[in-house]
Amino acid sequence: MAFLVLTETGDNSVRNYVLGDSTEGSHDTILERFELNAIDYCNNQMKSYKIVQTAVIETFDEFEEVLVLKGLPVANVVIKNDGTAIDSTLYVVNERIGVIKRVSGSYLKNVGKITVEYDSGFANAAAVPENIKEAMRMFIKLKWREDRKGHDTFGKDAIANQSGTFSISRDEVYKEIGRLLGPYTHKVPTVGRRSN
Repeated sequence: MAFLVLTETGDNSVRNYVLGDSTEGSHDTILERFELNAIDYCNNQMKSYKIVQTAVIETFDEFEEVLVLKGLPVANVVIKNDGTAIDSTLYVVNERIGVIKRVSGSYLKNVGKITVEYDSGFANAAAVPENIKEAMRMFIKLKWREDRKGHDTFGKDAIANQSGTFSISRDEVYKEIGRLLGPYTHKVPTVGRRSN
């Protein structure tokens, strides 16, 4: 894994949030495990967006005008036509929404299998939007409390967020996490015929 979003070196946000204590100690390994679980959970909820950046290769049968990539956000896009890189001046990439458009009037000779290589996800912890981090903090705190109390006894308990502490149920925590992740949960429409 390239980085952890909340427990990176020098950041006490998870320790403060979950434990109410910024001192380093024996809980750090457990908190990192919970953070990895939070990353997995949030990735599954967000569909196309990925928190930790990974290399992706997608293959298309054609590149008429637009290609829509599956992973978001995107960076370092390279498009190849039958293994040969296409001149980057022939297309424009919107990295935030993962859309590649051919430049008006551009022409590709002998179009074969189109391969798009790119990095999907946020490049570092600072690039992850705050509402995703807040959803992760809530998930970690929920799991921390469930781990300490047992799933059946969770009931209502104090779960903090950035605006203060409030008492909500487990279901309400998940609903709040869903609200925080809402802007990142759309599915990418299929444009262009995919080979894979």
